[in-house]
Amino acid sequence: DGKQLTIAPNGKPHIIMVVAHWCSHCQAEVPRVQKWLNASGMPADIDLVTVATSNDPAKGNFPAADWLRREQWSVPTIVDDKQSQAGSALGVSGFPYFIVTDAQGKVVYRTSGEITEDQWNALLEAARSGKAPV
Repeated sequence: DGKQLTIAPNGKPHIIMVVAHWCSHCQAEVPRVQKWLNASGMPADIDLVTVATSNDPAKGNFPAADWLRREQWSVPTIVDDKQSQAGSALGVSGFPYFIVTDAQGKVVYRTSGEITEDQWNALLEAARSGKAPV
């Protein structure tokens, strides 16, 4: 929606979901996660934020904001710059990429690739507990 969005410690844990508009795994993951959010909602004690990075006008579903709107993506999203500075700063190594932080902003877990609903629930628990899933 064009409003400024930052990811910073705010007393709540975060799940940061990093996607690329051209990534086939992301194209599968976004509607899947949205389905889970529609069914159960995002827990109020955890913030979910998306970073759309690795933007390339020569690849499919560009621009990322339009693709996410078509998917009816309800999650606040940061669209990275042309140099993918946010993705680089987050240490993204593949897509989709998930980063879990505790309430103080410390990274407690990272994973990449498509996830199942059980893995989604494990991310939520990691955010709440401040510990990586086992």
